[in-house]
Amino acid sequence: MKTSIITLITLIVLTLPTGTVAQDKPQGPPPTLIETAKSGADSVAPRSDFVGTVYYPEVSEVASEVAGRVLNVHFEEGRRVNAGADLVTMDTAIAVKHLIAAQGYLDEAKAAQELAKIELKRREELIKSGSISTQEFDNAFYALQEVQNKARALEAVADRLQLEITKSRVPSPFAGIVLERKVERGEWIAAGAVVATVALDEAMDVIINVPETVLPFISVDQTIEVTIGGKATSGKIFAIIPRGDVGTRTFPIKIRIPGTHFAQGMQATAHLPVGAKVKSVIVPRDAVTILRGQPMVFAAVDGKAQMIPVNVVAYLGLLAAVNGPGLAEGMDLVIKGNERLYPGAPVRTAGAKQ
Repeated sequence: MKTSIITLITLIVLTLPTGTVAQDKPQGPPPTLIETAKSGADSVAPRSDFVGTVYYPEVSEVASEVAGRVLNVHFEEGRRVNAGADLVTMDTAIAVKHLIAAQGYLDEAKAAQELAKIELKRREELIKSGSISTQEFDNAFYALQEVQNKARALEAVADRLQLEITKSRVPSPFAGIVLERKVERGEWIAAGAVVATVALDEAMDVIINVPETVLPFISVDQTIEVTIGGKATSGKIFAIIPRGDVGTRTFPIKIRIPGTHFAQGMQATAHLPVGAKVKSVIVPRDAVTILRGQPMVFAAVDGKAQMIPVNVVAYLGLLAAVNGPGLAEGMDLVIKGNERLYPGAPVRTAGAKQ
């Protein structure tokens, strides 16, 4: 009986489909979904990064031209001011009184001048008729000269006092930002005293010291990519200062950056050419990945990922100029999904950029 049961079970197992006693053989991982872009070609100069500092192109210690008591201060540190806007106004009460007095003396001198003219004209008629001596005529002539000179002197005094009143308002020499306030209301300041430090911030200068080996590959007005505070921007070389540091053999260059988005003292990194142009493959920057310290790109070839080690010639904004074995123009390079790839990994393209 026992033998019959075993025989029956064996027959049932043998008649079952193969799939019920064993699982299908594994088919491997599914293809990784990727996005690709075509590589290009161009001649690009190799670049290196040089660190410098951001400066304002112009910083003015704004001073008062006249002495006086500060009546009002019209600015705060860190705030913007317009060109010609009053920074400080000073009390002009005393100067106004002096001006009124000077104008009174000037009016008196002008009246005396007119009287002297009339007197001289009368003496001219009398000397013609021989009624007066030459001495009397000369006295009238020089009396007119005296009052005329006095009137001119008093007019100059009045003009100077009027100018002092005008100069009692200290304007900003240009539109910019106030870095430091150096005066308060009620203070007496002397002529030439600094009331504020104002910086021109319509543009910024990045000053970088570069080795002499870089100088042959840069020039004035050349556009340079710069990174400041993690923000990528660009500017033009404004000046290459021909005065090097003897100890380091480096030379300062000035890169002018438009805009007011930065502050003096920030660190700036300039990406400068350091050699002659070389033929390179241009790829999207996202195509370059770093594996164990080695830059790599992945190409999609016949549905599989091909890993290509590359040498980065230069980063060009959202692009990169690279060279590597087997890398050529027109290849489909992975720009999304490459972080999950390995050599020979199956891939499926979601979209290709031309």
